[in-house]
Amino acid sequence: CDQCKKKLSKGDGFHGCKKCSVTMCRDCFKKPDEVVAEANCPGKHGLRSYQAPNDSLSCDQCKKKMAKGDGFHGCKTCSVTMCRDCYKNPTSASVEANCPGKHGLRSYQAPN
Repeated sequence: CDQCKKKLSKGDGFHGCKKCSVTMCRDCFKKPDEVVAEANCPGKHGLRSYQAPNDSLSCDQCKKKMAKGDGFHGCKTCSVTMCRDCYKNPTSASVEANCPGKHGLRSYQAPN
C-alpha cells in the first residue's frame, strides 16, 4: 500500500490506478484521515476539512447542496468540494477524485 506501506498478500483486495501506479489497501481507502486525504485530491494537494461559509456550495460528486455550517472536504487549489457522505463512502463517481491522474481507483486482488 502506498499509504500505510502494508505488504499485500496473494488474494488481498486493494484499490489502484495502473496508469498512475497507485496502490491503496482497502483499510486506507475506507479510512478518511490525513494520509489518505492526500490521495483524494487530483493535484495531490490533499482534501482538507472545512465548514460551508454559506448555502451556495454543492458536492462535486453527488451534487447535494450544502447548508451554511455543513462540514465538507475540499481542495482550494483544485476547486474540489466533496460532501462528507461522498468522502467517507466512495462510489464510482467519487472514486475518480482518489486518483492523482483523474483515472479513478478501481478494485483489484493481489495476484501473488
